[in-house]
Amino acid sequence: MEKLFTYTIDQDEITDEDVDAVCTAQIEGHIFEMVDAVAVGDKKKALDYYYDLLAGDSGEIYALTDNDYYGELTEQHAIVWKSADQCDTWESVLFQPDDLNEESSLFAGDLREGPSGIEAVVIIQEDDPNGNGSYTNRVYQVSADSFVEYNMDEVYALLGSQDHLFNVKYVNNHVIALIAAETCLLYDTDTQEIIKELPYDLTMGCLLTQDQFLILGKEISACLDADTLEEQAPDPGLQEFVRTMFASNGNDVFPPMQAQDDTIICVTATGIYEYCAGETKQIRQLSSVAAFGDHALNGLLPVCRGQENEYYVCIFGGTGMNLWKIDSDTEEMK
Repeated sequence: MEKLFTYTIDQDEITDEDVDAVCTAQIEGHIFEMVDAVAVGDKKKALDYYYDLLAGDSGEIYALTDNDYYGELTEQHAIVWKSADQCDTWESVLFQPDDLNEESSLFAGDLREGPSGIEAVVIIQEDDPNGNGSYTNRVYQVSADSFVEYNMDEVYALLGSQDHLFNVKYVNNHVIALIAAETCLLYDTDTQEIIKELPYDLTMGCLLTQDQFLILGKEISACLDADTLEEQAPDPGLQEFVRTMFASNGNDVFPPMQAQDDTIICVTATGIYEYCAGETKQIRQLSSVAAFGDHALNGLLPVCRGQENEYYVCIFGGTGMNLWKIDSDTEEMK
């Protein structure tokens, strides 16, 4: 997404052609960099692109990250990893579905704790094994002991191309949000049908709170009851929080934001903030992370809070994405 904003900086709008031009090259670049990391045995480097972070109830941190290309790190392609030592070391937890071929890579996804443990909804790009340059974007629900592939025929027909789908998020137990450049499609995973279409653009993101699903950018543009999907007026205090956080991040890109229990966590160039019960509190200012600039903190990048009130956030910096741990005293790149 950062490359996309840079690519279109002199344009009034971002088009589907811009998405095709930039995102395909970016994914290919991620894959090649990760293959290099695996080749030299750098397991930490191979976890350099994070699509989601989740803090477990027992203090562990889960990361949805690029799978270990060509199976070099494990016997299967791992897509979810767990750390029990504040992200110093990782062990694999979930793997890509075994009906995919080796020429496949994680494209986007979302984590949650389900009835049987950690699970993920993911978009995986599967390349043609014959090497002719074609590929298929496949959407799955993945858990430790099973996987389900969702039928995307109706979705791709509506979008005009599979290339326009670039993200996926949970909404409730049977609805996911399929996010494209100009629309957000709510998809019922039981009936495997589109049930609602919401306006969207590439300055926006999604946030699932305890009881609402939000589309937000410089402000909340859509607010739905997470269970019934009925549209609601956003809470005025939360609306003001979103506007303030956007301004704190340079009035350009919405910042990383995640809901944990009844608290919304946000990281901007000016610091870490929390919103709870109508009140906004700045947890701490940032120095090392802030030095990367406003564009380093993009709302498509994940953030979470650990059990010991340490914060984990991914930022754009250097040649790729970096994971940082921030506590009351330090800012440490993992």
